[in-house]
Amino acid sequence: MATPYDVGVFINCPFDARYRKLFHATVFAVFDCGFRPRCALEAEDGGEERIRKIKRIIRECRYGIHDI
Repeated sequence: MATPYDVGVFINCPFDARYRKLFHATVFAVFDCGFRPRCALEAEDGGEERIRKIKRIIRECRYGIHDI
């Protein structure tokens, strides 16, 4: 059985309106392939700095997709 780490995919892309359709398509494709999409837009925790949150999410994912 796969662990959350094994199915985690960190999606790193802009979240502005120009990229919204691409972001939604990427999330759908990742999910449809049986993986769990993750990104910096996950539930906000006011006590956690943004960069620390991003680093934590990346550590929790085996894979990553980047727009660069």
